[in-house]
Amino acid sequence: MQKTVKTLNKTATNLLVNDNQHGYSSDEDIAETPYAEYDFTAIQEANERNEDIAEDTESEESNNDDEITEEDKDKYEEYEGFAFLHDDVVCSTQDKAGIPKTWILLDRQSTVDVFSNPHLLTNIRISKTTLTLHCNAGKAIVQQKGDLKGYGTVWYYPEGIANILSLHKVQEKYKVTYDSSTMAGFVVHKSDGTKLIFKPSKKGLFFSDVKHENAHVLVHTVDRIKNKYTVKEYSDAHKARSIQDTIGRPSTKDYIRFVENNMLPNCPITKADIIHAEEILGPNLGSLKGKTTRTKPSKVIINTYNELPEGMLDNHGDVTIAVDIMYINEIPFVMTTSRAIHFGTAELIKNEKISTIMIAIKQVIEAYEARGFRIRHILADGQFEHARKHVEKMGIILNITSRDEHVPEIERYIRTVKERVQAIVNTLPFEQYPNRLIVETVYHAIFWLNCFPHKNGIHPTV
Repeated sequence: MQKTVKTLNKTATNLLVNDNQHGYSSDEDIAETPYAEYDFTAIQEANERNEDIAEDTESEESNNDDEITEEDKDKYEEYEGFAFLHDDVVCSTQDKAGIPKTWILLDRQSTVDVFSNPHLLTNIRISKTTLTLHCNAGKAIVQQKGDLKGYGTVWYYPEGIANILSLHKVQEKYKVTYDSSTMAGFVVHKSDGTKLIFKPSKKGLFFSDVKHENAHVLVHTVDRIKNKYTVKEYSDAHKARSIQDTIGRPSTKDYIRFVENNMLPNCPITKADIIHAEEILGPNLGSLKGKTTRTKPSKVIINTYNELPEGMLDNHGDVTIAVDIMYINEIPFVMTTSRAIHFGTAELIKNEKISTIMIAIKQVIEAYEARGFRIRHILADGQFEHARKHVEKMGIILNITSRDEHVPEIERYIRTVKERVQAIVNTLPFEQYPNRLIVETVYHAIFWLNCFPHKNGIHPTV
């Protein structure tokens, strides 16, 4: 059953407070309750008439007339919900409202997360979108957002009276349970197995007080060590690190000595805060980068190639390679593979001129000769006929296939390489691929094909 109570504000207008959530036993109980934007729907009633004329609603609008893109929606959440403002009620100070700054309230009637305590937030910033809070006394513009560790982005309104989490939004991220028989309040089950309890106050507000050491907070990451600290301890640790940076980044040992000997007048941190900063934030990044000296490198061990098996060069020292041009996304490669050895190569070429192709072939020849092999024959199709005189100058016999024929070994090898490339590309989360990515993918496929001996090769391990 809903209850309506009448009270007066400073502007001599009557304010009807419609309690939809709490079952107060009398009008006196209501009068003692600090009115907050997350508990009631405020309706202004004129002095001369006894009818309702407006209901507070909340809307969100952009700072400019530009339409927010889908990408912006991911970064800047859109809110449609209720927030309740009034000159004497909601826009009052923390002390006037009577709600401690360290309370985080969980409200089922609010559809927007609004915080007023900056010490509970990080990365407070100007938002691309604004939150316009409408009320009978006017409107308030909220232009800032902040990050609540372990939860996400919330609105930051320093003129507000409480730190509010919307139950609707919390249950979208966490499992929330409530058992009225135990009167324990709302239990938020976090992903790391811990629980955050919002217990009811004497006035029926469900809150979690983060100033007590045994209070659970929303500060948590994958690193479980952060779950040992309250929001205040976490904030003080950041403050300790900030002061350490300001005074020149002394070592942790010296920093503790400065604080314990009161060498920093009016310093708001303690030795425990410095230790917490080390545990939570790790070593000071500036000190690591600026003070770390070069360490003595380990001894370089040169691993020489194992000698080829005895008799291999005698039996397979004269090599026959097959050559062709492969195209992937219109990118040309000079592809080669050798008979018996089955060693493949891929050389990117900028055009298909004979001079360009010969540069690629010479690089392949040099690679074989570096290992003691000699290329005696090159098998190719009619496309390489113009390279005959260049090849024969090097003492190599060029064998060209008949018209409309191709060399089977290189055709099969190109097919294998393309299959490997397609297997990689089809698993990438992109719709378009730059040429550099395609080239490196081809080199990647060639590298791993050469890492393992061919099943029909000349040796089981080479």
